[in-house]
Amino acid sequence: MQVADADVIFVGRVERVGRIGQIDGRPISATIFRVERSLKGQVGTWVAIRHQSGDSSLCGMRYDPNRTHVVFAKKTKGRFYAQTCSRDWMPVERYEAELRRADLQRP
Repeated sequence: MQVADADVIFVGRVERVGRIGQIDGRPISATIFRVERSLKGQVGTWVAIRHQSGDSSLCGMRYDPNRTHVVFAKKTKGRFYAQTCSRDWMPVERYEAELRRADLQRP
C-alpha cells in the first residue's frame, strides 16, 4: 500500500518547480513545497521533492504551481523522491483515514 511504502506524506503548496537534469533520457524536476501539514514522517517547513517530469504513463508527474497537493515520497541518499506510479489519487480526508487505520493495526 502507498501509505506503508512512503517515508513521508504531507500536504503542501507548490512554491517553485525547476528542471534539474535527466536520468536515462527522462527529464527530472524538483518541486519546492511549503508544508502545510505532515501526515506521516517528518519534514521541515519547506521541502524539495525530486520527480520525473512529463508523461504519467512513464511514472512522470507534474505538480500544479500555487496549488495544494498530498505528496507521498521516499527518502534515498538524503533526498525525497516521488512518482505517479507509486500512489493513487484520493482526497486528503481518505489519506488521513487510511493513516489512522494503519496506526490502529500496529502491534
